[in-house]
Amino acid sequence: MLNNQIRIGQVAAVILAVLLVVPYATGALDHLFFVEGLFPIRPRNYLLGIVALLALYALANRPRINLCILALLSLFVLRIADTLLLHRVANLDESNMLSSEEAALVYSVGIVFLCGNGATLRYSALLCGIFTILVCCVINGWEWHNPGFFSTVEGRSAGMLENPTTSSLVIVALLGVVLALAPPLWLAAGLICASGLGVYFTLSRGGAITWLLVVAAYLAFIAKSNLRRLVGFAFWLALIVVLVLKVVDVGNALGGSGSSGSMEDVSTREKVLFGQEEMDANDNGRVDLLMEGLKAIQQEPILGYGTGASFHHIYNPHNEFIGVWLDNGILGAALYAFGLCLLVGNCLVRNKALLIGCIPIIVEITASQTLLEDKGYLFAWVVLAGMAQLRTEADLPAVCGAGRLEPSGDDARRGTPTAPAPIYRSC
Repeated sequence: MLNNQIRIGQVAAVILAVLLVVPYATGALDHLFFVEGLFPIRPRNYLLGIVALLALYALANRPRINLCILALLSLFVLRIADTLLLHRVANLDESNMLSSEEAALVYSVGIVFLCGNGATLRYSALLCGIFTILVCCVINGWEWHNPGFFSTVEGRSAGMLENPTTSSLVIVALLGVVLALAPPLWLAAGLICASGLGVYFTLSRGGAITWLLVVAAYLAFIAKSNLRRLVGFAFWLALIVVLVLKVVDVGNALGGSGSSGSMEDVSTREKVLFGQEEMDANDNGRVDLLMEGLKAIQQEPILGYGTGASFHHIYNPHNEFIGVWLDNGILGAALYAFGLCLLVGNCLVRNKALLIGCIPIIVEITASQTLLEDKGYLFAWVVLAGMAQLRTEADLPAVCGAGRLEPSGDDARRGTPTAPAPIYRSC
């Protein structure tokens, strides 16, 4: 009876996780509410409703809140308190930073609730990652041939996220999470191909570099664990590529109306992605903007300038760490750095395969100052922190392991079944 209740709870949590992540990672609800006027309530109210539904399940499973997750949640509390108590940057033109920070805090807490036990954590992360990657990539591909439908940047796809850079970061962050969970080889090959196309349609150079690093790390891990798995992956990858070439006119697909080449920025980005031109590190004055942010920190290193100061309007450093320091001073920067160091350290000590998922979380810091408002980034952070908290590799639920799930480690004391097979063993 208890096992049946646990399984029902796990299924409910997976369904709620999909509802929670897919719409927010793609911005679907925001688009339906603000643009089409079709959705009946504000997206943040929908989010609060899901968290309320998760409350009872959370009480039964005792969420895994470790220091890494606590540092992230504390950072959001600091950013909200900064706005409410010090009355600093809260409303900038059409942006409401207070609303964004509240939504990010509630979202992160909701994901922690989903991480009440190992099995729920693994299934939620896997399904949410796969669905979000596929949704983002399909919409990006569609917009590539229907430019300007969603994207705010002419000639580049973004899907319902509206910002091409954000779209590429979400795709790569969740690809890292899924590959860290050691999915079946055919699934990994398919997601790598799909995500590669999805990132290409955004023409994000930082996203492309991060994608390459994630794929390279994944190949290194499977080669280290078992060379036969590397051969198997190469087989599935080749098979998928051949099928795609047979079914799709790739030249037409990659050279759609989104790739008109009529705009200098779009043309330059395409040449960089195809290796025809070197990337300019100071493109659009990025280095200059970063140096401007560093000079501003020197003038106000302790308190910063208020939550949202780095959000395109006052400063635009294109670096999350510098952005947090500009917003919330040295305490905010310390919390962010502390959480990151704990995350990487726990993954390194507990299970090195999880470092695959850490790559986008670290590399993307140098590409954007709005990561803390990015639901895909937050999902990757909290899920990896939850996986790293499991006592040993033997406690990690195997993605492709077979057999009946049995209790182990912390989950045995919780009465929750997990698979004893370690991650990255052959399936």
